[in-house]
Amino acid sequence: MTEENNSKKLLEQRNSLRKPAFVVKESNFKAGVKPNWRKPRGKHSPVRQYHKGRIRMPTPGYGAPKEVYGLTRDGKKPVFVQRIGDLDKVNARTDVVVIGSTVGLRKRLSLLKVCREKGLILAGPSDLKKELSTRDRQFADSKKITNARRKEKQTKVKSEAKAKKDDKKDDKKEVKKEEKVNEKVEAKSNPETTAKLEGTVKSESKSKLENKEN
Repeated sequence: MTEENNSKKLLEQRNSLRKPAFVVKESNFKAGVKPNWRKPRGKHSPVRQYHKGRIRMPTPGYGAPKEVYGLTRDGKKPVFVQRIGDLDKVNARTDVVVIGSTVGLRKRLSLLKVCREKGLILAGPSDLKKELSTRDRQFADSKKITNARRKEKQTKVKSEAKAKKDDKKDDKKEVKKEEKVNEKVEAKSNPETTAKLEGTVKSESKSKLENKEN
């Protein structure tokens, strides 16, 4: 009991502390400078020299007591989770679940369902049912988008294949036309072939005249 009371007091003490935001000085003036804390190393830096009215530097006095260091405001220990097997290590009474940011939507949904079954608490969202419903909606929307994209891709592939077939047919027709033209040119250039052609034409015309007379 004394340990619990002591930890409660320490938590209250830590929660009541007014800790400033430790940021890089130039981040307030320049958009390109990230606010993540970096120690100033300039010889005449007013932040390094602890000038009054400047950005505060991290010092041991701002730290939380060792007994409650890293705990949540409720005094629970955050446990990092990336797969369903990691939830077996979580104690529902003393721990809080923190799902990794790189976990996909499908796996996140399964993790949330297991958390609801086991009665585990999440570090981020306060309402687990609401979180589950929103994630379900997101998953359904993403599924619709992927299906639509797949259909678009299939139709595009089919249209491209059809266009290729049409191009091949056109090419074949052009080749045949060119061959016919070449044959005619060759026939004109060779006297024997021209004579043969003239003979065939004359015979065809004679036969036509005879048929008409009859």
